[in-house]
Amino acid sequence: MKSPKIRFKEFQNEWNSRILGDICSFSKGKGYSKSDLAANGNPIILYGSLYTNYKTVIEKIDTFAKLKENSILSFGDEVIMPSSGETAEDISIASAVKLKNAIIGGDLNILKPKINSIFLAYKLSNGNIKKEISKKAQGKSVVHLYNNDLKNIKTRIPNDIKEQEKIGEFFRKIDGILDLENSRFKKLENFKKTMLDKLFVKDGADEPQIRLGSFKGKWNSRILGDIGEIITGSTPSTEEQENYSQNGMLWVTPSDIKGIITKNTAKKLSKIGIQKARVVPENSILVTCIASIGKNTLVQEPCSFNQQINALVPNKKFHTYFLLTLSSFWSKYMLEKMVGGMMPIVNKQEFSNIKTRIPSDLKEQEKIGEFFRKIDGILEFSQKKITKLENIKKYLLNKMFV
Repeated sequence: MKSPKIRFKEFQNEWNSRILGDICSFSKGKGYSKSDLAANGNPIILYGSLYTNYKTVIEKIDTFAKLKENSILSFGDEVIMPSSGETAEDISIASAVKLKNAIIGGDLNILKPKINSIFLAYKLSNGNIKKEISKKAQGKSVVHLYNNDLKNIKTRIPNDIKEQEKIGEFFRKIDGILDLENSRFKKLENFKKTMLDKLFVKDGADEPQIRLGSFKGKWNSRILGDIGEIITGSTPSTEEQENYSQNGMLWVTPSDIKGIITKNTAKKLSKIGIQKARVVPENSILVTCIASIGKNTLVQEPCSFNQQINALVPNKKFHTYFLLTLSSFWSKYMLEKMVGGMMPIVNKQEFSNIKTRIPSDLKEQEKIGEFFRKIDGILEFSQKKITKLENIKKYLLNKMFV
């Protein structure tokens, strides 16, 4: 294929095959490590930051170092790639540097392109050329990528610089939208954490710092066994698990606990499996009690679950979503109650005796529960939006490059 499947309508010419050595000059960054970082000085890019701090286009740098003699400084239009990393996949990423006079540290390959740098960075980080770069990486525990390996890699690019610029800017805008959505999501997550801290009773206290409404009085100390029935799951045989049915009972394992469990988010047991499973009604709270201790979820219909999970089936004196939110605090106490050696467990008795504090007024529970239900709903919507944008970007990267 000599041109991409999706293009801006004003461009029609085929893309030309080139080797990177023809369209870039190559050099290396120098020196510098984390120990050189300072509160002020020249902005600096360390190779590890490409994995953590930066995306495909670097327009802002928040780390600094004092300038050393013979340092390599950016001129504001190069592409950098790690020259060492943990895996071949990790090492095949590229970033366009759009700042002048930034220090480029060691273990970074520097490409000075004759074409648009943003286009090239997206091109090198995706698709077939990314796979080709990964193949060039050498080593086992630490892999290395050398400029000489990059120079002979073939790729197809549009001759028209305007098409390169348009594609680069298009994906930069998508990344900008993604950054904004991720920032909103993190702010809301932080807001939730703050409110969890303020609206629930801390150790050693009798009341929360903040109350929703005019509620007063101490929260009561209760054990989970007083709040509802505690049920430990059981595991049907391998054959009974494998024979899943579209219309059977929901079957939940710890790996399924990624939010509220609905009929679309868990497997279903066969009729044979159902006969041997322990079942809890809708609005039960499931909490993992082996290995990944403390993962929690709410089930929206009757379900069965394996022996690594304890269920709390609350009685009518307690608001379900309040208890679900409260259950995020139980892991601390569960870790203190683990028994066993190689695979520690919080058994049914220990789980039943976990102490927690609850407002006696059901209306206060409802108020807090509904408050966090709304926050979780917004977080879920935001996460779905981010995932959708990421999928759109991935699709377009596949269709707009050759």
